[in-house]
Amino acid sequence: MINRLKITRFAENKTLPLTMQRTLDNVLAFIVISLLFTVFVSSYFQFAPTTSLSFNVEDGWCGGNTKWTGIGNHCFGDYYYNFGFFTSDSPYFETPNRFPNAYPPLPTFIFKLFFLASQIFGNSIVPLIVYLMLILIPMLIVIRYRFEKSLSTKISVIYLSSIGVIFGLDRGNILLLAIPSLYLFGVKFMENSKNSFYFLLPAILIKPQYALLLLALLKIGNFKLFFKSVLASVATLILSFLLFPRDLTSNLTGWLSNLARFQSFSQEASHYPINLSMNNFILLISKYVQSVSSDKVVDVLYNQKAVLLLSFILLFASSLLFLSRRDILGSFEKLLICNLLVILLPTSSFGYYLAAIPVLALICIEFNVLDSPNIRNRFLLVRTLKVLFISSIMPLSLPLSWFTNFGNEGRDVSVIWYLNTFLLILLLATLLISGIFRLISFAAKKS
Repeated sequence: MINRLKITRFAENKTLPLTMQRTLDNVLAFIVISLLFTVFVSSYFQFAPTTSLSFNVEDGWCGGNTKWTGIGNHCFGDYYYNFGFFTSDSPYFETPNRFPNAYPPLPTFIFKLFFLASQIFGNSIVPLIVYLMLILIPMLIVIRYRFEKSLSTKISVIYLSSIGVIFGLDRGNILLLAIPSLYLFGVKFMENSKNSFYFLLPAILIKPQYALLLLALLKIGNFKLFFKSVLASVATLILSFLLFPRDLTSNLTGWLSNLARFQSFSQEASHYPINLSMNNFILLISKYVQSVSSDKVVDVLYNQKAVLLLSFILLFASSLLFLSRRDILGSFEKLLICNLLVILLPTSSFGYYLAAIPVLALICIEFNVLDSPNIRNRFLLVRTLKVLFISSIMPLSLPLSWFTNFGNEGRDVSVIWYLNTFLLILLLATLLISGIFRLISFAAKKS
């Protein structure tokens, strides 16, 4: 569907081509069908739709012995989880019995404001509702002001229906506040703007792993821009610790320590919480194969050091392609690789990171990328992209227990999550392998 679109920039052309109208209508129809299917299936098999697409309804962060109030039985765990950081002098104070605060100062400061507001309002969901609006509305505003009204309405519905956004909203995760920054950076990068990295700074201040997107700026003859963007990002991140001026040094070292601790949060293969990392995907496959086979080959897959080595290889290969004197990769391919690295490389990369994929689809359509003659390895890349774009949008519940038996663990998790992780890995492998082959081919011709 996407490669039939013949429009390049909607911000400059307010008309809606018939092909785009039909494409969006088809996507919306798929969403409606997915939602209806999920509603009926969850009713028939007696599980909560959000349990299949996100996490358990009752996650224990409110109600009972706590003084916080959720909506019904749901606590929006990634929101109330952070309130425990403000019971001591420093939000980065490390205790053995407390989960680590891996958030940098800006989101921690935002959570502190809502923590104080919740104390003022008492047993009220008003601060929670305001917070959920805060993380959702900015991207909707960007969409509304960038696109024609009827088009922006359809795009907004598709964005809100995507499973990454559903996961982020259900968890109350502040990553959704970084999505407008990712989108605007992507647009400016596609326009070859030298100031594109400024638009990425808010996302880095919220989720520092998005600094990996700066790799897209890496290019021989343009090191100045890359190092300028890296230094500006690091300096801005360090300066943000002024939001908690007491014990600046200990806050910084405490945060770095918490980052390392948080990466061990999901070292074992697990279905809950939904983890998109390459590490977790390999461990899940290994765990399943080990349950049905005693083959020693599986032990290699289950080795954490082997997965870590693979991560370094992927980073090295990406940097090598970006540094090539020849245009091995187009702008969108670089942007895509960097986003895939952000999602796949950390050991803890939960479902809300998939919210970036519909944004990439939007950029892809807006700049007519898939019609570009510069797209290499078109057959596999274009088709994988299309399937990924569709599967990341469809709120479709297909419980894991329908396909295999893992016991009670993760039995209601939708298989669509595993499909998305597989597609992310396949897409990254396709981009890197085809890029390396082109690089070798150019080197052979030159010699």
